[in-house]
Amino acid sequence: MSSVATAAWVDVPYAVDHRAASYFRGGFNSCAVRGDSLYVFGDLETLHEFNFEKKIWRVVPWNGDAPKPRQGYAGFHYGDCFYVFGGLTNGSIERDFIQYDFATRTWSVVVVNTGIQPAVICSFATVLHASSMYSLQQGQAQSVELHKFEFLEDTEVFGHKNLCMRYESFKALIQAEEQGSHSPRIEITDMSRATFLLVLGFEIESLKQLCANKVRNSITVETAADIFKLADQHRAVELQNECAAMIMANFEVVSKSQAFQDLLLNNSSLVLKMLKPN
Repeated sequence: MSSVATAAWVDVPYAVDHRAASYFRGGFNSCAVRGDSLYVFGDLETLHEFNFEKKIWRVVPWNGDAPKPRQGYAGFHYGDCFYVFGGLTNGSIERDFIQYDFATRTWSVVVVNTGIQPAVICSFATVLHASSMYSLQQGQAQSVELHKFEFLEDTEVFGHKNLCMRYESFKALIQAEEQGSHSPRIEITDMSRATFLLVLGFEIESLKQLCANKVRNSITVETAADIFKLADQHRAVELQNECAAMIMANFEVVSKSQAFQDLLLNNSSLVLKMLKPN
């Protein structure tokens, strides 16, 4: 271990589990940190874990077939998986890209959608940034090549076309679909799902206000009870208060409407809340 404060290398004491004695011949093994542990895959077909607090090495359990032991590969942690890319096995170059899922304890092959795989895939310098893995390696004729692999979450966020049409980029894609393209999804590649949902959170509040303003113009004695219920469902407080004011000002007429009777039957607590004096 290297200490930044003292600018010196020091040995880290540890207790070796006899079932998981770390067997590394110093052949360019990669490692990655997940939580309080360091993970290394190397000269054996096993993934090793070193716990920083307990100072203990152990073999990480797995199900199914494990990848071939190797050196000089790119190893990194992303999401809840440890990834192994390329490397050397007894002098032969491995061209596989595999992942260990900590949740299911299984190894599997990573499905790559597009792009050209690097020609030489061993002796990497790799770094993970945001949702992409960058690798720097020696290419043809002693040149240096930088490659990027981007992770796509491949999760769906459903939205109505009428709402998506408000955005020029979505509008263009939807119109292209109507003209002959039949892609069932719009790919969002420049942000994560979590970021996209946060953005939607701000936009939805703005859209909700626009809808409330539109509906507000249709509040009448006949529609007040229905809109009151709708406003409650969508937490449009200002719209709900305006409906309540309309109902109370015309209670004798509104109370006889079918919409109010249905509201009283199905959501009496909401009616009582409206009738309760402030």
